[in-house]
Amino acid sequence: RALRTSALVHDALRSARLDFLLFKGPAQQAVLYGDIFTRASGDVDVLVARRDFRRATSVLQGLGFDVASLSRSVWWSSFLGEQHFSHTQT
Repeated sequence: RALRTSALVHDALRSARLDFLLFKGPAQQAVLYGDIFTRASGDVDVLVARRDFRRATSVLQGLGFDVASLSRSVWWSSFLGEQHFSHTQT
């Protein structure tokens, strides 16, 4: 599931011509350990520039992702500079 999500997000952000870095998850494990099954992985982290934050959020929402309820506060986006998303489709 994380590999499918990584590929989906990668393709969408690239199509939107956004600079980004996908890290963590199976892709990172493949690079670091030579195999994607070394450790369990349940999420994917994406790093974008602050100036691209809103555009990247819009792209993710277009894929069916939504801001996770626990991270809807200004604290997450303004002070920590991060936002958590969830996806209801498998």
